[in-house]
Amino acid sequence: MNFKYPLHYPPLIPNLEEEIDLVSAEEMVAEDGRIPILLITQFGFHTNRETDKEVIQAIIARDGKVGLLYRGYLSRRQGKRILIAETSDLRAVSPESLFYSQRAMAIRKIHKFIALM
Repeated sequence: MNFKYPLHYPPLIPNLEEEIDLVSAEEMVAEDGRIPILLITQFGFHTNRETDKEVIQAIIARDGKVGLLYRGYLSRRQGKRILIAETSDLRAVSPESLFYSQRAMAIRKIHKFIALM
């Protein structure tokens, strides 16, 4: 499996075995056979730019697979593996709630989802 990860995100810690291509935001939403990686912190989906929210929503809105990688925001600890999820499973966790008022509830849902994998 090949993965893709945004160039403007924090650098990956080289503890992963998977092949990961660094790509632009436009390439993240392109359906090209590579699985997009969404970075998840203790605060929810990681975003560096305002447009990242739209990219994450576009990835979750389509059918397919997505890679989930956990990374502590302040400690920079990174998961040792990429969890593969179906985007349809993530639709139950509304991205809007991560970025707006219901953030804490959505974070708990994502953490429960990851714990089940």
